[in-house]
Amino acid sequence: MQNSRKFIALVSAAIAATTVPSAVSAQSLLDARSSFVPRYHLMQLSVDAGTVSLDQFAAKTSAISSCGEAKNLGKSLDAEINRNRQVRASALPADLQDTLKAMTLGQATPVFSADGSVLRVIVLCARK
Repeated sequence: MQNSRKFIALVSAAIAATTVPSAVSAQSLLDARSSFVPRYHLMQLSVDAGTVSLDQFAAKTSAISSCGEAKNLGKSLDAEINRNRQVRASALPADLQDTLKAMTLGQATPVFSADGSVLRVIVLCARK
């Protein structure tokens, strides 16, 4: 349980830190494009555990094969849908980096939750 909370806190902080400030210089964009650090387009689905069981959510999200399906599933479950584009792999926790490397596009992570009240998955939409 403690590891799940730590994981969620790290992922949330990493994703929140990926917003690009409005005053980005041309040089910083060139530097970012020339680096070999993978970047991901991620979608997170979060649902209240009171509306769907862990087993049901896991079964439904494990069948996802695209971000379009993830979005549609999220809407049907009344999930909170968060998209994060251009997330640098280096900004993510090491265990999530390893998970994303092994995933195929459109695949969802296993379900995770900090305290069991909200169930979450992250879907890999693109890898650059």
